[in-house]
Amino acid sequence: MGRKENSMTTEKKIQELLTWLTAQDINYEFIRHARGGTTTEASEALGVDQSEVLKCLLFKGQSEEFIGVIITGNRRVSPEKLKEITNTNFKLASPREVLVHTGHEVGGIPPFAFSISGIPGYVDSSVIQHQWVYGSAGSATTGIKFSPLSLEKVGYKAVNVTEVKNNE
Repeated sequence: MGRKENSMTTEKKIQELLTWLTAQDINYEFIRHARGGTTTEASEALGVDQSEVLKCLLFKGQSEEFIGVIITGNRRVSPEKLKEITNTNFKLASPREVLVHTGHEVGGIPPFAFSISGIPGYVDSSVIQHQWVYGSAGSATTGIKFSPLSLEKVGYKAVNVTEVKNNE
């Protein structure tokens, strides 16, 4: 796929997300910003703390089942807690599996992509504690600011699934 064609596809996916958010009666602010493929880059581009920027992760289970997990940028998923919650061993999905199952590339997965794709979703309880959070709108240079309570509204289950990242 050519660069122009890929750009048009990305813009179409962004518009589809914004239309879906409106249809779900979710209030959001659409933001274009400098490159933000990582939570560090996104927090710098937006001028907010990493704890306000979301990471949207797709996990694959032993039986080929997938789940989505949404956490803040300053935390990481605890494999032990995830297994306790799901009774299954999960590992991060490959970049190809992420694209196939969410329609988005790693670093550009919108927080609502799991709901839209019919993938069961979990949101870490630390996310819900914020008044506002920032997630991708479908690319590394677009985002949405919204209330994290919207994630529960669309069916994500709030759980304690993370631990604080060590400074690496």
